[in-house]
Amino acid sequence: MLFHEIYNAYYGVIADILKEAADHPVEPDMIRKMVKEKAFSESALAICPKLSSQEWPLLSKGRSVLKHTPHTPLSTMELRWLKTIGQDPRVRLFCPSWDLPADIEPLWKEEDILYFDRYQDGDPFTEATYVAHFHTLLTAIKEKKQISLQYHSQKGKQFHYTGSVQQIEYSPKDDKFRVLLYTKKSFTVLNVAGIEACQLLSKPAVQKAIPVEKKQVRLSIRDERHALDRAMLTFSDLPKVTRALTETSYEMTLFYDALDETEILIRILAFGPFMKIQEPKDMVECIKERLRRQRQLMVDSQLLTVNC
Repeated sequence: MLFHEIYNAYYGVIADILKEAADHPVEPDMIRKMVKEKAFSESALAICPKLSSQEWPLLSKGRSVLKHTPHTPLSTMELRWLKTIGQDPRVRLFCPSWDLPADIEPLWKEEDILYFDRYQDGDPFTEATYVAHFHTLLTAIKEKKQISLQYHSQKGKQFHYTGSVQQIEYSPKDDKFRVLLYTKKSFTVLNVAGIEACQLLSKPAVQKAIPVEKKQVRLSIRDERHALDRAMLTFSDLPKVTRALTETSYEMTLFYDALDETEILIRILAFGPFMKIQEPKDMVECIKERLRRQRQLMVDSQLLTVNC
């Protein structure tokens, strides 16, 4: 198993406890603190009693029973996984250099994957200007400084912003990064690719709690062409409640942040006739409006072709 979200945390925190206990006794309060910080809130209920009762015979009077500090080298599979992740241009925006052996082969290459549910006009992740702007945004977050930037919208309008970067988010559907900027007592979401110039300022950033309005949408799913499986995968990052209505129809209620509503609409539209919005009605109207605009664009495109 390459990775398990629960058991990997258990192994990791036990290794840290044994390292700490190699030099001096570790008190129960320290063990509970380490477990809480490095595993899950409820993990102490499972880990601490097993260590104290010697069900896991790893500590003796608070000291590690091991003669040497535990060291687990990376396996070949783990190195290949890291090599694969390190080739992703999006990951390299955060970590440009990866110190891995040259003879390690990646598990796959980017060109081996065909994305059929993603727009093709993603951000230019490897362009020098884009990378420089992205690093400036990251620096602004790390150093808690304000930035000044020139921006052009998708409609070609020019804007100037001075403010504080609150977060950077990624849209898997659009394959784009966006930045949430706090300016003049309001929040603004900008596409990173739309930034033309970006400068770090000396003024300290203003940290604001991001207003999160929770919303929900109730969907009906006709389970054809594995629509239910695809829906569970597509919305795996969202809290949801799913129930069966018949053998081939299901109801799914999604809970999401209001800021992500456009993203949710795009995901729903990708299911075509196999998924319908039951409520709220205003979201149904949003879907209809997007479809009307798309139809008009198709008509305009056909007329342009005929005139040419």
